Amino acid sequence: MPGIGLISLGLVAAVVMIGPVGCRSNRPVDTGTLLVDIRDPKLSTRTKLGLIGQTPELVEAGELDRSAAIEALKDIIWSRRLPSITRERALHALLDEGGLLSADQGEQLVAQLLPTETDKGIVLALSKVAVLRHWVGTTPALVRAFAKPDVTRADDQRPEGLALLELHPDQSIEEIVFETFLASGPTSSQGQHSRIRRDAWNLLSRLDASGEMRVDLLSGLIADEELSSDDPTLSALRRGLVDLHTIPLTGEELQWLTRLASDDSASGRTWWEETRTAVQNLPPERRRGLRLRHMEALRWAAKYRTAWANASIEDLRAELDSRLEPRSHHRRLSDVVRFRSESLDTWGDAMVWADFLTALVIDDAIRQDHLEAELFDQADADRSDTTTEYGGIIRISLRRGREDQFVAAMYPPRPVMRENDTSFVASPEMLIEGGRAVAHYHFHVQRVGNGQYAGPSDGDMLYAARYGRDCLVFTSIDKDTLAVDLYQPDGVVLDLGDISIPEKDGP
Repeated sequence: MPGIGLISLGLVAAVVMIGPVGCRSNRPVDTGTLLVDIRDPKLSTRTKLGLIGQTPELVEAGELDRSAAIEALKDIIWSRRLPSITRERALHALLDEGGLLSADQGEQLVAQLLPTETDKGIVLALSKVAVLRHWVGTTPALVRAFAKPDVTRADDQRPEGLALLELHPDQSIEEIVFETFLASGPTSSQGQHSRIRRDAWNLLSRLDASGEMRVDLLSGLIADEELSSDDPTLSALRRGLVDLHTIPLTGEELQWLTRLASDDSASGRTWWEETRTAVQNLPPERRRGLRLRHMEALRWAAKYRTAWANASIEDLRAELDSRLEPRSHHRRLSDVVRFRSESLDTWGDAMVWADFLTALVIDDAIRQDHLEAELFDQADADRSDTTTEYGGIIRISLRRGREDQFVAAMYPPRPVMRENDTSFVASPEMLIEGGRAVAHYHFHVQRVGNGQYAGPSDGDMLYAARYGRDCLVFTSIDKDTLAVDLYQPDGVVLDLGDISIPEKDGP
């Protein structure tokens, strides 16, 4: 029985056997208990390998029930605590030529396993068999597996990517992933189409960090004004590029844009039109680098800070610099291995016009007395709750007549999402209801004097990058002072200085 094969840079360089699938165990085979034995955790790996290897021939000889044998081997494959070699042997017994599964059944199993598999040896084995059996239907699963980051290997060495290139030899990897994205719409036969699209877009964000290639790939679709209303994601992409001059970079940003573009409420339509007008009024040079995270700040400034909306990048930078220079700043001291600068001098040249505008709008928002009071009250509540960090969104007030004011809307994590007192997990409600927020925020206030943790952690930076959001972290310096740090998805971090607890009116 031939083995699954060997993927190399070639891609299929040879067909080899991982191990002798038909090898015999040293112990006599009792076919009445074999399917029990291969599940027995007390048996040695060597014994199990021998038993698994005999399963196909015993089925063919009529000594084992085929359906029962298949289920037993699937149990092994899905048991991710078992050694890789044991799981690979079960894969051989099911998927090799002459294995127990039909071609359609085998292709379906590979498609089910790949998206969530974490064992690199199993991913390699599944990628090999997909190529050797020419299972083109596993393409979405390979894309989803490839979308998961792996810092130990370059993308051009990943077996999932190499398998995709072998299955689609006339296309580049970017074209394969993009076509998978397009084909996985709501009317496709693929299950979990939204997850496929999210993961495909996340993979494209890694292959196309700037988004320029995706703009080119989307150009044909964008020109089609009759884009099907049955596909809200493609419709959102078109509206985002035409109206807002931006595309989402990550899969989570894509979901964000889709929700905004699909919001047919009166407030949703008004928001989109005001934002579209603000973007269209910008000269071309100020549209450079526009992202979804800039839109609320731009819309708000166009209504309430017209001087900023019409200012040059030099004037906005000068205004931000004049605010930050006299304030107290606190360097994060907990990361002793490396230093992350949080100064405008360091990051200013990497920021686009919309970054400066957004930073000024956020700085204005958090220095309103009512919002400062809200933040200090929330910080006290967070400090009293040792099960989680607290956080939320900075958005405009929903009270009539106060649309020019911002509020800090807190979203404490659900009980089942609370990891520990040094982690904040955004709830689904926060992500869905925060589409028009100017920023996300959370606290570092475990102690009154927590200054060594001022600024975002590595996990905080990953959150910003994944969700495409401008984020704030408020750190307790003393009972009357919170340090404020703004961090962007592209790695920019600005120490905005301290805010103080407002004085209460009256005696």
